[in-house]
Amino acid sequence: MKKILIILIFIISLNIFGVEYTEYINNNKDFLSMTSKNFETLITYKLKNKEYNFFIWDIKERKIPEHKFIFSSTDRTYSISGDGQKIAFRSNNMIQIFRKNGIMIKNFVPNNFYKTSNISSINLDHNAEKIIIAFKNYSITTNDYIHYLQIYDISSGNMISEYKGNYESLYVSDITKESFILFQQNKSNKYSVSIISIKDPKKFLYSANYSNYIHPKFFDDKNLIIEYINGIKKIINIENFTEKTYKIGGVYCFVNEELIYSKEENGINQFITDGNSLLKVKTIKGNYFIYTYDREEKNFILIDKDGIKKYPAFDLNLKTYIQKYDKGIELLQIGFDDGVEEIKAALEKEELSFLSQNNGIFLSQNLQIDEFIRSKLIVMEYYNLIKNGEVMDILYAHRKLLEYIMISCKTNNIELAENALTKLKNLKKEYPKTLKWENIEKHIVLFEALIISTKDNSKEGYYHILNNNGILYNDQNYVLFYLIDHPEYFSPLYEDKKKLSYFTNIQESNLKNPKPFSKEQKEIYNIDENPFL
Repeated sequence: MKKILIILIFIISLNIFGVEYTEYINNNKDFLSMTSKNFETLITYKLKNKEYNFFIWDIKERKIPEHKFIFSSTDRTYSISGDGQKIAFRSNNMIQIFRKNGIMIKNFVPNNFYKTSNISSINLDHNAEKIIIAFKNYSITTNDYIHYLQIYDISSGNMISEYKGNYESLYVSDITKESFILFQQNKSNKYSVSIISIKDPKKFLYSANYSNYIHPKFFDDKNLIIEYINGIKKIINIENFTEKTYKIGGVYCFVNEELIYSKEENGINQFITDGNSLLKVKTIKGNYFIYTYDREEKNFILIDKDGIKKYPAFDLNLKTYIQKYDKGIELLQIGFDDGVEEIKAALEKEELSFLSQNNGIFLSQNLQIDEFIRSKLIVMEYYNLIKNGEVMDILYAHRKLLEYIMISCKTNNIELAENALTKLKNLKKEYPKTLKWENIEKHIVLFEALIISTKDNSKEGYYHILNNNGILYNDQNYVLFYLIDHPEYFSPLYEDKKKLSYFTNIQESNLKNPKPFSKEQKEIYNIDENPFL
């Protein structure tokens, strides 16, 4: 069962970019960022007229170098070397590598790489001596994709090593000075993680297979974190192959105390890097660290760059409410509705909004509850999340609305489904810069199609997807978790598996056979009613 992330981040000192940076972010509201591992270089980019415009920042100098514009591309895939001195981009069928000062040092075409190739990842090693490129090409002969992962020596342009095959997915999920993580998903939805030496790409430092979806990344040079979709995390030492399992909600890996500032319409917001992206955080004065709650050992665990230590709970009162939540889940699993009140007591606490940051915990068929209680619990989660307004809260509030639409359609409550869809669209108006709405628009089209298919038929629903560019690409695929694990809520779309497979890229053989929706309308909780009032 998913458990639990509590992050307390304390910061020693704060640094703010200079005037040039402030001017840039005042004029460019839509940008994302990546930093080098040593936190000396930052890349920002914005989408304009279907092209991504990239900018390079010198974090030490707090300003953009003299070249204000470095690159423009329809592809946003790029990488910064660990030392922050070189950047690699994709340009049509080429890979281009620049120095930090904007001078191009390499321009080459990888083997079997075309303008139509779909790139999965680009990774420069620490000193930009090697580059790892993962991509896929569609084969008309096999009616499927062939995946490639190639390693090149940058100075000579020669390919050192290559992995290829008929995978569902193949890419590099993280990289350090010494090694990189190769992630593979085969056609049977089996997953494998390999840690491979950068100096000798034929040398495997660690390898393991998994039956469930995972997200692997480095905690540091010697420790690997395997994150499961159900909330379990494994921290594996790749030198002695010891491992520890934690039932926690999430782990963020921090390798530096640097703060990077971003300005949005509502003022200055603080972000801290995890080496690959910028994460929004709350700050309190002091040293930073990360707390995670281990349910089995009944204590809190400190994970920082010096290792893993255990500490007593920081707030016994909050711990009491976490235990109420656990008890509520257990009661629902054995069929006692009293669990609803235990869960409600926990979700009333604003500090515990992370309990609601899950993908469909109350959709689980392991809970012995009817759809009314199921919908009420999801509505509780929605109101628990929406009152905070933090990035992660809004991200999961949008998912709760999707879950509510699923239950509304299954119980033939079309008006309630449409009302939840309206709330989802209103989130975009209230939080236009918080989420990747270009991705969520795809979700909206899919769930509009579910409503149409429930009212009319799947043919009309699929025409709606076709006419509104609703194909779900890889970077939107987390929503497919609902489709795969909860097919009973998508029965009208499952009536035509061929179209469902086409629009979602799920293999038709992996699609189940859910029962048709009942025409009888069943009562569910009204999402307009705040259960905490």
